[in-house]
Amino acid sequence: MKAMLTKAKPELFFSFLKAVSSLQPCTIEQIRKHMKSNWGPVRSARNFASQYGFISMQEKSNKIFLTTDAERLLRYTNNARTDFLIFNFKLQDYEPFLSLQYELSLKNKMRIGEVGDFLDTKFPHKGKWDSKEKSEYGDAFAEWLVLLRIVKRDGDILTFSKGIVKTFQIIVIPEMKQLLDRTLYDFLTEKFHTPHNILDEPYDLLNETNKATDDEKKGDLFESFIGSVFIRFGFSSRLKDGIRETCSNLTFKREGGGDVALFCHFPIPTDRQTYHGYAIACEGKARENAIGSRAVGQARNLCKKIQELYPQYFVHTIIMSQSPYGYDSSGREQAPPEVLHLNTKTMLNLLDLQKKILEKGLPLITPVHVMLLLEELIKNQDFNPKPEKVVEIVEKLLENY
Repeated sequence: MKAMLTKAKPELFFSFLKAVSSLQPCTIEQIRKHMKSNWGPVRSARNFASQYGFISMQEKSNKIFLTTDAERLLRYTNNARTDFLIFNFKLQDYEPFLSLQYELSLKNKMRIGEVGDFLDTKFPHKGKWDSKEKSEYGDAFAEWLVLLRIVKRDGDILTFSKGIVKTFQIIVIPEMKQLLDRTLYDFLTEKFHTPHNILDEPYDLLNETNKATDDEKKGDLFESFIGSVFIRFGFSSRLKDGIRETCSNLTFKREGGGDVALFCHFPIPTDRQTYHGYAIACEGKARENAIGSRAVGQARNLCKKIQELYPQYFVHTIIMSQSPYGYDSSGREQAPPEVLHLNTKTMLNLLDLQKKILEKGLPLITPVHVMLLLEELIKNQDFNPKPEKVVEIVEKLLENY
């Protein structure tokens, strides 16, 4: 979402929504009269509300009315209203709040003027801001950052106060990225006649999974689907035990199935240490049921077993399923802070992006991008990301790495 910067502060925004609630459907002029305000503040509040989907406009009359999210928001008051914005609507995950909180997490403290400078630089806009405008924009967004419990304010100083989930700072060395890209490119070019052919096997395996009536067969096919998808991002997959596993606690053939290990046997530098390689412990669930705490426990157990056999590997933990719902209440309770759920639609969307990239001859999605994606989701505690959000993150990673 492209950020539309406004000077609307929380109090003005809530007053605007209340006015619309009283008058809807209504014109902007009716709202201005009701609020007894000048045009500038009312337009700012309207633009802010429109930007984040709190109002809609009737096509012919241009009359304004509240969306469902705004109706829900207005049912709360005081701290409960803020809780809704943070935990349900997740306003802090939208721009420019997302970039602002990241900048603050790095600097710890910023002055109001610095916030204005950052907004002026980061988000292109019409016209040139003078120092007064920078201060006004900085002040407006400072109030939002305080409301969203991201910062504490002391006069002109904002101090980052939002707790974060500690993640590894992965150091992306150009040579590592290039070597992984070249290896994957060679594989995809030699293996498939056209870029579109990389989609064939995963889709076929998923179709066979859904046709299977035997649970064990369904599970085996779904594990093969997972391996087939990730091999197209440069991973080597393990779905069955070998000679080396007979002397360890690690097994990919647990009763009930679902265990898939995905490896990138390449050194991974981080701010803590250089790991010998990277792995994903994946618990596969072929059905569309919501994911409960048992699956979370199984995924963590697989992660533990991989770490025992590969103690110098950096390991992520995910659950992959066909569930459009993600976690149920027990799963949501047990998944934090590191067990992510990705559904098949998400992975197929990423695979489609890989196909388009290959067609254009551009640098491919490799284990480096998958690693950075999962770290980003963990940092934001987005345990059940929407497919379009995942694609958006990966597209940005491809631009930067």
